[in-house]
Amino acid sequence: MSRRFSLPMTTEPPHQLFSQATVEYVGFDKQKANEIWTGWINWPPGPGRYEIDPDDGDLQVTFLDWIKGHASYSNDIWLDDDAGWIDCMRQKGIATELQQAIMDPKFKYMRMTGTCITWVRDTIKMRYAGLEDMARTESRYPGSPAGPSHLLSISGIATDSCNSTRALAATNESGMTVLFKAIDCARATGLLDAQGQLSRIGVLESTPPSDFSKNKSMFYFTTSFGMAKRYAAWAKRRTKCESIVIIRIAIENSVIESIPEGKIQRLHWPSPDWKEVIWRCRTKNQPSRALRKYADATLVIGTVANKPNEYYYDFQSGSELTETSVLKVDGPGGQQPAIQFAFSSEEEGEDLLLEAASETFQMFSFISADMEIWMSETNIG
Repeated sequence: MSRRFSLPMTTEPPHQLFSQATVEYVGFDKQKANEIWTGWINWPPGPGRYEIDPDDGDLQVTFLDWIKGHASYSNDIWLDDDAGWIDCMRQKGIATELQQAIMDPKFKYMRMTGTCITWVRDTIKMRYAGLEDMARTESRYPGSPAGPSHLLSISGIATDSCNSTRALAATNESGMTVLFKAIDCARATGLLDAQGQLSRIGVLESTPPSDFSKNKSMFYFTTSFGMAKRYAAWAKRRTKCESIVIIRIAIENSVIESIPEGKIQRLHWPSPDWKEVIWRCRTKNQPSRALRKYADATLVIGTVANKPNEYYYDFQSGSELTETSVLKVDGPGGQQPAIQFAFSSEEEGEDLLLEAASETFQMFSFISADMEIWMSETNIG
C-alpha cells in the first residue's frame, strides 16, 4: 500500500518576520517560542546589538542566530536511539510536528547521516530562509501571495516537476556525465539572475568539514538522480511553505578526460586512501603528505560517505572504517555506493563547474506530487 504524503497541517506563514509566530513556524513549541521571543524583545543593555537596531558598528546578533542559539548542541545525539532523539528535541522545546518530521521512519537512513541538533538547526534555517524570501518577494511585488506558489522557482524562472517528461529525459545525455544537487529555493537565492542565467554559483558550496575537505568549501554533486530525489524528499518532509528543487548540470566526458593528471583524483570505497581521507577530513586531522594530492585537486570523483562527523571520532585511523561508512543508493544490481563529484571552490574548480553549468543548467521542482510518488516507490527507511 502506498503512503500518501501531505504537508503539515499548519503551513500558514507568519505575517511579520520578527515575531513569536516566526519562532513557532520554524520549529519550536508555543511555550519555548514565547521564552525565545521574550528574550529577544527584552535585549539586555551592554555590548552587542540585535538585527533591527541601528548599525553602530557593534557586534550584531541576527534574529535567526538568536533562535538557533536555543537549539544548542548540548546533549546532542547521533546514535541509533529513537527515544534519545525524541528526548533531546523535547528538552530543546522543539514542536511535535518537527519531531515527527525528523523521526519519520521512512527517512531514518537519511536522518542517521547527521545528528539530532544538526537536523533541527538545518530545518530552522531552511524555514527561516523561506520566510525571508517571502518577505523579499512581498517587498519587490506588493500584494503577491505569501504562500508557496512564488517559491516554485528561483528568480521567477519556471521549472518542471522532477517527474516530468523533461526531467526524466535530462537524466541521461550522450557523451556527458550528468550531475544533480537538491536544495531549497530560499537558500539558493542569487543563484540565477532575473533572466535565468547563472549569477552566484557560490550559494551551492558545502561548508567544511566534508567528505573530501577538512577546511575548505567544495561543490558536491551526485551522479544519481535517485539520490538527489532522496535528499529532496528529506528536505520536503521538513518544510512548510518552502520549495525544493533539484539542480541538474552535465559535463562532457572529454572535458573530464582532459583535466591534467594530478588535478583530477578518484577516491572510491574500499581503497585505503578513501578510508583515510574520509576519516581525516571528517575529524579535521591534517592529511599525510601522500594524501595532500586530494586536497590540491580541482575535481575529486569518489564514494559518498555515510554518518555524521561525530561517528568518525570513534576511530583511531581510517583503516578501521567499515562499509557502514558508505552511503548507498539504489542501482540496477541493488544497493550500490553513491558517487559524487566534488569541485574545488578555488578558481580552477569553480571555473570548471561554471563552464559545464552555463551550457547545461536545468532545474526541476520537487513538488508534493513528486513527494507522493517517491514515498510510494521507496522502501528505504
